Amino acid sequence: MSENDARFDLVILADRVVTMDAAVPEAQAVAVRGGMIVAVGDRASGVEWAAGAADVRDFGRATVTPGLIDVHSHPVIGMRTARGIDLGDVETVSQLDSVLREHATANPDGWILAWNLGPRVYADAHLGVEHFRRLLPGRSIFVKTFDYHGAFVSEEVLEAAGIRGPVEFSSNAHIECDADGTPTGGVWEMEAVALVERAIPQPPLPEQAEELLRLLDRMAASGLTLTHSLILDPDEIPLLKAAEASRPLPLRYRVSPVCEPGMDRSDLERLAALQGQSGQRWAVEGIKFFLDGTVDNGTAWLRSPDSHGQSTQSIWQKPEDYATAMRFFAERGILTATHAIGDAAIAFALRTIGQLDAPARGSHRIEHIETLPPELVGEFADILVTASMQPAHCCMSLRADQTDNWSQRLGHARADRAFALRDILDAGGRVAISSDWPIGPFDPREIMAIAETRRRVGRPEMAPVLPLQGLSRNEALEAYTLTAAATAGRNEGRIAAGMSATMTVYAGDFLSAHPDTLPAHDVYVTFIEGQIAYASTPVPAV
Repeated sequence: MSENDARFDLVILADRVVTMDAAVPEAQAVAVRGGMIVAVGDRASGVEWAAGAADVRDFGRATVTPGLIDVHSHPVIGMRTARGIDLGDVETVSQLDSVLREHATANPDGWILAWNLGPRVYADAHLGVEHFRRLLPGRSIFVKTFDYHGAFVSEEVLEAAGIRGPVEFSSNAHIECDADGTPTGGVWEMEAVALVERAIPQPPLPEQAEELLRLLDRMAASGLTLTHSLILDPDEIPLLKAAEASRPLPLRYRVSPVCEPGMDRSDLERLAALQGQSGQRWAVEGIKFFLDGTVDNGTAWLRSPDSHGQSTQSIWQKPEDYATAMRFFAERGILTATHAIGDAAIAFALRTIGQLDAPARGSHRIEHIETLPPELVGEFADILVTASMQPAHCCMSLRADQTDNWSQRLGHARADRAFALRDILDAGGRVAISSDWPIGPFDPREIMAIAETRRRVGRPEMAPVLPLQGLSRNEALEAYTLTAAATAGRNEGRIAAGMSATMTVYAGDFLSAHPDTLPAHDVYVTFIEGQIAYASTPVPAV
């Protein structure tokens, strides 16, 4: 027996092992001991190793990859939102009204919750109190926009949230009011949306914990071995504890609290003290920042105004306070993720992180990066910050002909710089791709396909959005594995000796399949540190 004649805990065999290791790009066998990979080789070597292994799994015509990591998701927030009506296919206000009426008829009691309302519907409409009063008088109606940065609500919801006039926030969030100071039902940016959302009744904690487990099962079934929740909900830690008390989580779960504008030193210390709280497969890890809002709602931070004269300032009334908070966490070795969509926000985040000590920069990433000026492309490589981007966003509401709200607000020059993944990679930068679920799909198979095609899966008739910014299959997989693991500071992302035995096994030849067929490649099993975390069916031992 090889490898010092030691007994292996596990030997995995498959027709294709994609290692993400430049020294040995592909193999057919992996040997595991103590949760770590100890050998990688061809099938003949694997058969030899299997002779003395405690457990052998031969997946035959399958593809083994490093375990996939989603570095940007919102499971708890998304779980609660997705209970409502998905408005993703609604195109007009009259369609919206029909959907809400139909739901109200079928559900005569309780709140009417809806989500995923696109700007093509609300951009020129006057939704809110008066509209909902005429449509469904007396009903509590909460309609969230597709990007989660806005909502339209009825007067009953405002009353339940205790909102009767303007509200002062530390960020640029606001409750829209008329000239008399009466709320109109428009709610904009995260602080304001969260304030109103807290009024929505929730099921008992044990029911929510089971609901979360079912969601995480679906995420694991798509091939994910870790998801990173980038907003810490007040109930998230109790939910994770309750879920894990029921059964092991099917994937690892990291959650980051948000550092809000206006926080003082004691608040920063409190966020730092949360780091390291953990269970078996969950932990509080990292800090989330928002530097701006969204282009569609006129709350991004751009160098010059959009076509509506909006998107001219940061969420932080004093952006230099963001820089101070960033230094505070960097000095303590705490990784950060900064939401920066507009070109001014991206530039400020790059400048701030670039001023940190060089060893600390790789632990930080910038999220979204929706419109990137050419002169900023090379800075991602220069300062070692990771570009964390969501390919699905570029084709869920954007259109190749730039007739969508996002492109119209930015104008052709800035819209031509949409989601420039290829430019960043070609300049030597690191790119991680992720979901931002529920704003985009959580399935990495679908997202990798979109990263290649720059259009929706299964829609070959759809013109791609800036197709030259697309990634190859290998690049998309690397962004979900090697780069995602590196930016999260984890000893994984490669199938190589000395790395964590955290892997995903896909049916068939996952690397050669047509992009539109990727979501159909079932996940046979995921391994976390050599242990089966998820299996679609019982995995027979050899």
